[in-house]
Amino acid sequence: EVDHEKRRDLCFELKDICSTLELEIKEKNLIIDDFADKLNQSEKKKKDYQVILELSKFNIQNFNDNVKHFTSKGTEVVEKLSNKDDEIPRLHAYKEKIKQEKENLFYEHVHTLEQLNEPRCQ
Repeated sequence: EVDHEKRRDLCFELKDICSTLELEIKEKNLIIDDFADKLNQSEKKKKDYQVILELSKFNIQNFNDNVKHFTSKGTEVVEKLSNKDDEIPRLHAYKEKIKQEKENLFYEHVHTLEQLNEPRCQ
């Protein structure tokens, strides 16, 4: 009977140990599952950040291309304005020539009219 009691006590102890181990295994499995979830979330975030990084690189390149384009257009406008600035004195000179020619034609016209209005000697 003593052996039987000892065996029974050992069985209860063994059951307690097994129950404790099962609980610890469940806790460890929960911790592992939690870490696995966190790892999956982390990998998803990493992929999201990679997509954001690629989009950012694309946007930066697009911005740089736009800067080059508009710088080029600005240079063209400056050159055109410079050419227009060069034309202004020529246009003023041409305007003065036309004005002078107009005055000359006016005086010639007046002179011609005066000659026509003079009595002719026969």
